[in-house]
Amino acid sequence: MNSGRLQRIFASLPRWAAVVGVACAVLFPILAAQLQSLTMDEPYHLLAGYDSLRYGRNTVDYAHPPLVKTIAALPLLTLDHDLFPPSNPTDALADSLRLFEDRPTLQTVTAMSRGAVLLAFGLPFLALAFALGHQMGGRASGVMLVVMLGCAFPVFPYLGIVQTDVGAGVGFLLALTGAVRNQRGVDRWGLAWMGLGLGVALATKHSGVLLLPTLAIAVWLGGEEKPRRILRAAVRLCCILAIGIAVLWLSYLPINRSYDSDSGRAAIRAYCENRSIKVVDDRMRAFEPALLKLEAISPAAAQWWTGFIALSTSNRIGVYPSFLLGEVSSRGWWYYFPLVLLFRVPLAILAATIGAAIAAARCRPRADPADAWRGRAWIVLAAAATVYLGTAMTSTVNLGIRHLLPILPVLFLPAAVWAARSARRALVVGATLVLEAALVAPYWMSATNTWSLGTRNPTRFALWAADQDYGQNFRFLNSFCRANGIDELHVLYPGIDERWLRAYVPSGVLWRPGDPVVPGWYAVSTMVEQLVPAVLRAPPDQLHGYDYIHRLATDYALALTRVARGSDSGYHAGTFHVFRVGPQVTEGGTPASPWGN
Repeated sequence: MNSGRLQRIFASLPRWAAVVGVACAVLFPILAAQLQSLTMDEPYHLLAGYDSLRYGRNTVDYAHPPLVKTIAALPLLTLDHDLFPPSNPTDALADSLRLFEDRPTLQTVTAMSRGAVLLAFGLPFLALAFALGHQMGGRASGVMLVVMLGCAFPVFPYLGIVQTDVGAGVGFLLALTGAVRNQRGVDRWGLAWMGLGLGVALATKHSGVLLLPTLAIAVWLGGEEKPRRILRAAVRLCCILAIGIAVLWLSYLPINRSYDSDSGRAAIRAYCENRSIKVVDDRMRAFEPALLKLEAISPAAAQWWTGFIALSTSNRIGVYPSFLLGEVSSRGWWYYFPLVLLFRVPLAILAATIGAAIAAARCRPRADPADAWRGRAWIVLAAAATVYLGTAMTSTVNLGIRHLLPILPVLFLPAAVWAARSARRALVVGATLVLEAALVAPYWMSATNTWSLGTRNPTRFALWAADQDYGQNFRFLNSFCRANGIDELHVLYPGIDERWLRAYVPSGVLWRPGDPVVPGWYAVSTMVEQLVPAVLRAPPDQLHGYDYIHRLATDYALALTRVARGSDSGYHAGTFHVFRVGPQVTEGGTPASPWGN
């Protein structure tokens, strides 16, 4: 082969590498959606979306605005039978477990709903990331950002599940892409995109309100007007708000087409009286009269505000027990999300981010007026990341990197732009991400960025919930049972029932507090293994509902003590510690517990 042909091959390598990278970025979310079992929140979201669409009244879930849930449930209306009966906020969580009563139906529902989420949100999320990267650094930067998001294991497993975070991410990207466009000059399309993105974010998650400060900054900085006109900027911001509110209002139309005031008011009362999925204690009772008056004017507005107030109240109380570095707390930690980023974002992206910071520090500012818009755009993007991350750091809801999905494209953008400036850098970063995703497959959701250290990985069990065991590995646990000829597997896993377990692991037997530890195979979720000793060590004022949680942890600790005396078979299916317990372990007195007092 002559040297000229070799040069042509190497010259075309970046183009082919980009094609392969984008293909992998599309493939990995599809594989994750297909391989992972339903996560803990998906059955509830599916019931809420199906109930609203099928029966035409939104009375189940006000804690999450409807857009993602209704789109995910839309293909389920084609089934030849009713998937769920009519439900309400009090019984919805229990009713959602009916989904696991028939395995073929469960498989069909999972494929249809996740396919809808991928098409409506997951793939548009990547397309909008390309648009943002293209605007800020050119086509190569857009491709690099797509590869970083679509091939990074802490991101792509969440792009195809029935959750609200990816929908909020689409809303944020739409709005921020419009905001960046607006910095080049006042542009109607840029303003329209900002309004549309705001509406999608508000119709998906209540945290969409965090876009408002950024959009105000974008409108004020946008264009070339000197001096800047306060009234003109206010008018443009009002137009953006009008578009956003219109999109939000439209999202409630199909789910309130058969609205009944009696059931709607009963749902609002359930939230205010602490009889819904959101724990608010007695702190929402004062809002009940005002919300009922608002319902008489606009049911959709009352539903959105009920959810917003419930979410804010629950956050102030500190309801969810969060786990970090061996500790558990319902109050959260201000440093939780920075550590989540440090532990979960692939090292290649972290290194590229450091490279981008060093390059920015060395770069002399340009005086070219034609490029001044780019500086304003970076200010807008920095404002979006600061507002969102700052709010997350003050929140008590510390449940995983998925909550940062709306701003991950912004956080990754400097690394993408820096890496894209060199074909060699881009190739190294992209190839590393693709290889890493392949090597940790299919346990993407529970991997940390030091996974390569194996059992010596210091961050292996530093996190939990959506960053460790989110219910995604039951299919893999069933594969382990089949491969090892296990006919009966006792599973220690709170928060599910026998139907859920048997739908994925036919040989599974759910251990419940109070059950004896009999001889046989046991699979202990790493969530239980890490959380139980942390709860037993925690002071009462650190946990909401301490008495119940401590009693539950004590019951599990007794079982874990006996199970741990069996033969240790290691960790399998990503997040399960497997033991073989013999008759000699289950006989005799109660052994001393290594799990605390």
